[in-house]
Amino acid sequence: MNSALKSIAALLLAAALSPAQAAIQTFTGTDVIYTIDDTFAWYEGLTASVSGNTLTFSNREGGAISAQTGYGKSSHASAYFDGHHWMSDNGVYVQAKSGKAITGFATMLDATVDGAVKGTSSSISSTKLSDVWGVDLNTNQQALARLGTSSYASGEKNKLTPLPVLQNNPYQGSFYQATTGKVELGFYSYAGVSTSNALGNSFASASLNSFGVTTQVAPVPEPETYALMGMGLIGLLAARRRKLAK
Repeated sequence: MNSALKSIAALLLAAALSPAQAAIQTFTGTDVIYTIDDTFAWYEGLTASVSGNTLTFSNREGGAISAQTGYGKSSHASAYFDGHHWMSDNGVYVQAKSGKAITGFATMLDATVDGAVKGTSSSISSTKLSDVWGVDLNTNQQALARLGTSSYASGEKNKLTPLPVLQNNPYQGSFYQATTGKVELGFYSYAGVSTSNALGNSFASASLNSFGVTTQVAPVPEPETYALMGMGLIGLLAARRRKLAK
């Protein structure tokens, strides 16, 4: 084998033995740009899309990301996604476009819960929860947005009592100070239903269909704006001095 072929063989062997290169996906929103390293294990089976400033994750093959159904006396069904390990790099970032700064986040969750119980001592309860963490990599300031819903009902003796409508309890997460730097994102989404002391025909089911985040932004004043503000302040100080001198 001549030297040229040996060099090519060595390069091919090195490439085969080296770790897989990160595959970075970029999603451009109205005011922000999201980047995802799709080599991370949590992203397996998922796909992402952006609309406006909202990034949404769903099942790559269609259908639910996670789903479960349970039957019987004390049944439980849960569907969840756990990608909240933001204390270490998890490969999802967002940065504002020029002229904008990130102020905070709102979380979104598409999950379906259902269930019913029979029996005077039976009960059924459900929770849906979606968290989004944002960590400014420059200042380490953090923002948490949450969407939480819950319900509870007691069963009746001779008929199925359905799961009540869940009540929303959302709040948005905001930074103490708007940032133009890169922000790392982490996610946790959950939907669950539980029954207790239920008679026949009782059931619980949960399905997590998609989750995501809306990044909130605000305009950043241009340098010319700061200059005009400075000139205005100087003018006010000069006018005050003239007034005091009279």
